[in-house]
Amino acid sequence: MPFEDNFFDVVLISAAFHHLPNMHMALGEMKRVVKSRGLVILGVEPNAWPYFTVYWLLKPVKKLIRKTNKKFFHSIADDSTHGFTKGQLVKMFSKAELEIVKIERAKYFSEFYDSGISFLNKAFKLKLEPKEKTSFFLARLDSYLSKVPLLNLFSWHWSVIATKNVKD
Repeated sequence: MPFEDNFFDVVLISAAFHHLPNMHMALGEMKRVVKSRGLVILGVEPNAWPYFTVYWLLKPVKKLIRKTNKKFFHSIADDSTHGFTKGQLVKMFSKAELEIVKIERAKYFSEFYDSGISFLNKAFKLKLEPKEKTSFFLARLDSYLSKVPLLNLFSWHWSVIATKNVKD
């Protein structure tokens, strides 16, 4: 990154980390440009479990949508990622020598809503927008669901907050 060492208080990447060609190098660069005690935040990165359970069932639908909607941009990373387990994220941050302050599961019911709107837009060439009140309600519901044992294991995404140690 074209920034000086220890330049930022916070480095944030949201819903895009899995798109980077070298995630380990990217974390190293994030660490380099963040100040001591600064934060490196990954927001809304995919969880691994849907890739091995639900998504394989949706492949025929995805192919059909892409075949009929040639103008729509398709993310190579979304096709090639397998998401992250908590262990993989912990290991990646540890290897980058970033201390995890908080790692949490994100998006339960809100993901169904967001993905449902996206699906309808792609499948039927619509231009639906999420409703703010519905999104807010589902985010609140997600925060409660995250506290329910067993059910809380089935989030669709992860968010990670890490810090750069003072010695660095």
